[in-house]
Amino acid sequence: MMFMKKMKDEQVKINIVIGKDFLSEVDSYSERIGINRSEFIREAVGTYIAFKNQEDKLSEREQKIENAIEFFKKMGDKNKDWDGVSEINKWRRKF
Repeated sequence: MMFMKKMKDEQVKINIVIGKDFLSEVDSYSERIGINRSEFIREAVGTYIAFKNQEDKLSEREQKIENAIEFFKKMGDKNKDWDGVSEINKWRRKF
């Protein structure tokens, strides 16, 4: 119920349509854990939003990693004849 603690917004009523069996399951579970239906649905939606936000962040991170890998592959192909050790030794001899 962490999501609800963060909510300080004005509450409004909404209507949703769900199947009777699913509603029975929601009611049964919410009763078992000691919260009302609305509280249960708010918590479930809040948890889902948090999950999807994390999923989006992970997807963005994975895309950045893929872009970095592609960049370094291109750099490697572009500079495949470059010898880093020889370059360092050349600069050492200058100084």
